[in-house]
Amino acid sequence: MRARRAAAKNQKPWHRRCCVGLPGAAAALLMPGAAFAQGPLTGVSGLSYLIASGPKQYPVLSLLLALIALMLAVVAVIGLMVLVGVFWRRAKAKSPAAVPPTRPDRGLSFIYVGIAVTIPLLFGISAWTYAVLARVSGPPQEPAFTIQVTG
Repeated sequence: MRARRAAAKNQKPWHRRCCVGLPGAAAALLMPGAAFAQGPLTGVSGLSYLIASGPKQYPVLSLLLALIALMLAVVAVIGLMVLVGVFWRRAKAKSPAAVPPTRPDRGLSFIYVGIAVTIPLLFGISAWTYAVLARVSGPPQEPAFTIQVTG
């Protein structure tokens, strides 16, 4: 029992065992079971897509985390809009014959605002994606030896 307590005292906390920094926070949110996993190689697998293992993966990781944050923001906004729509109090319903035919005043404003916000975000994310692809597509350095084929 004493050995187990001593081992528990010397063991790092779960957020230090899993991984460190923003990738660690994203990993803890997306994979909560991984935070409590045991073992010497916990969180340092080469197959993890939330941890960068080389210089070509750092720009890809930042793009991935930004896309995850954008996706979570979209889900939160849609959830908030659904909750507002569910709990919004409407006026008492009238018979359809008593309502005069008019154009809706604010109905399309949601669509205009949504498009105005979405289009710059899509252009920005696509430009960032192309920049990351251009950065990681070439060789990491100038090759020391080249072969020129003639014929």
